[in-house]
Amino acid sequence: MYRGDSHLANTKVNSKFTELYEPGNELFSTEKVEHTIESKHNKRPDLLAHELYGNQRLWWIFMHFNPNIIKDPIMDFNSGKTILVPLRRASSSDARM
Repeated sequence: MYRGDSHLANTKVNSKFTELYEPGNELFSTEKVEHTIESKHNKRPDLLAHELYGNQRLWWIFMHFNPNIIKDPIMDFNSGKTILVPLRRASSSDARM
């Protein structure tokens, strides 16, 4: 089992292996907006994740929604680059994070 804020949270694990990848999406709406990475977030997806979602461990969201733009989560996360970011759903589970 994986932590709730892990990109593997919804992926099933059998006795030996991790099953097919199922990205977590219950935290996010299907609506995405363009976001230009600011200089304060240059090579720091964790800081942007904390600012947008209140959890620095959700840095993987940017790679998941921008696979053609961000190959390396640090080196490709450059200021001035425009990426798509999902909007966060408001829910009662936010208190757990």
